[in-house]
Amino acid sequence: MRYVIITGEVSSDRIGAAIVQGIKKCAPNSQFYAMGGADLKVTGAEIFEGFHGLSIMGFSNPLQKLLNIWKIYKNVQNNIKSINPDAIIHIDSAGFNLRLGRWAKAQGYTTIYIAPPKTWASRPKRNEEIKANFDLIFTLFPFAQEYFADQKIATEFLGHPLMEGLSTKLQLKAIKRVLIAPGSRTQEVKAVMPVLWDYMKAKGQYEFTISKVGHIDSSCYSYGKLSTNRIRFSEKPLTELLKEADFAIVTSGTATLEAAMLNIPQVIIYRTTWLNYNIAKLLINTNYIGLPNLLVNSDIVPELIQEELTLKNLQNAIVQVLDNLDKLKAGYDEIRAHFADKSSADTIAYRIKVFLTTA
Repeated sequence: MRYVIITGEVSSDRIGAAIVQGIKKCAPNSQFYAMGGADLKVTGAEIFEGFHGLSIMGFSNPLQKLLNIWKIYKNVQNNIKSINPDAIIHIDSAGFNLRLGRWAKAQGYTTIYIAPPKTWASRPKRNEEIKANFDLIFTLFPFAQEYFADQKIATEFLGHPLMEGLSTKLQLKAIKRVLIAPGSRTQEVKAVMPVLWDYMKAKGQYEFTISKVGHIDSSCYSYGKLSTNRIRFSEKPLTELLKEADFAIVTSGTATLEAAMLNIPQVIIYRTTWLNYNIAKLLINTNYIGLPNLLVNSDIVPELIQEELTLKNLQNAIVQVLDNLDKLKAGYDEIRAHFADKSSADTIAYRIKVFLTTA
């Protein structure tokens, strides 16, 4: 069978790669084509479009962004027509994948969605499109499956492909190595790095590793002059960097969940432009943005959002975490219980194979 996989950023590229490997185990002769990045390329998938053009967030300069995305969209359409796949696997990237899914369904393609739009948080009207245009849907969180069931949308929760095998004991120890994970999008990195550099300057007793994403220009990580003998940049997989850390400061996203699975104490940060933030506030209706907090519906991890992200608040938040490790451990244990002992990628892959051969 031929599959087209559509991803829009680093974590969905990693999920796509895990699904490809899973499908290969149960259907070795399958062929894969993708809008993706380095992880999907390593699996042998043929990359016909990169996803970096979608990674520019926000509402500023909308005309140029729309033009760029439209070019990508038309190229993806043309490649799908040429490949004529047995199924299209859409992963996250709601804005792009909802539109593409609507087109693909109208063309008669089988459409599969992994990590559908977070309509429990914003834009619930998208549920109509999800229900109408996707044949098989996998959520990555148990509360998402419950939410979609209430909306009369059939979904399956089989775990999270990126959480497999992530588990370690939470140990109380002095902080020495701190991981800085400023995000996977240029705008995210630029917005948070000034405060993070101030923190690294203030904490001369720590060793810092800054997680750098390959497609983001190095200049986006720069801020002032600081001795780098105790600061290093690394493009190693974030999971590996987390395993080496005693504490993590992480921009909201999948990495916060990986830190929880690995029992790494953390603070969640996020900052964007004033315009983007205020528009987002009108659309989002959840109490938390961090996945660990959403999964347990409690503020087990401090969140420093927008103007709350200051040097003083960051220092206080880290002290707060270290003073409440019992609370953190209980929350992390609850999170890991959702994903423990699940071979998610292989299970999802087998479910896709069965669906396509029996539909």
